[in-house]
Amino acid sequence: MNRKRLRWTLALATLGLLGLTACSSAPITINLVPLMGSYTSGSLEPISVPPGSYNVSLWYPSAQGYTLKINQSYSSLFTSASINYGISMKLSGLTGVSGTGKVQLYLAPAGTTNIEQSKYALGPSAPFDFSQNAVSVQGQAKLNSAQLQALKSSGAHQMMIIIHVSGTLSSSGGSLTMNYNITQLELSLTVF
Repeated sequence: MNRKRLRWTLALATLGLLGLTACSSAPITINLVPLMGSYTSGSLEPISVPPGSYNVSLWYPSAQGYTLKINQSYSSLFTSASINYGISMKLSGLTGVSGTGKVQLYLAPAGTTNIEQSKYALGPSAPFDFSQNAVSVQGQAKLNSAQLQALKSSGAHQMMIIIHVSGTLSSSGGSLTMNYNITQLELSLTVF
């Protein structure tokens, strides 16, 4: 009778450990879009573009980016993290537009001054055919060690997010307006 009880006890303990292990490795997802408030979409002031070729280098929501404050108590316990992102860009105000560029999303520690480094890039850059006047970019990027360390450090867990559009366009000139919209920004943390 004691052997039977011992087997049941061991079986239940094993099942409990398996369940705990499965739960602890399940990712915790945080939707970061609401944390950005009105910075999830917008545009910069129109830029006067002369006829001919023009080099584009635009930063959204600004050259300083937007600082996200992730105040989750478990954010220092995670072992890995990734971000699912979706952004759209729309160009207007110019006629006869041609040329190509790229869109790159960055995530860096708050206060970073030189954000355009590969270690802060989220996924590969996406091509932008300026003649199409719009582009949508979606993807998932695993955070690297520099991004993980920044997210784990300090009590406020502050990260800076920024979108960079660059390239060369040709047009008949006019007033360039570039609108952006962040449609998805979800941080997944795997705890333990």
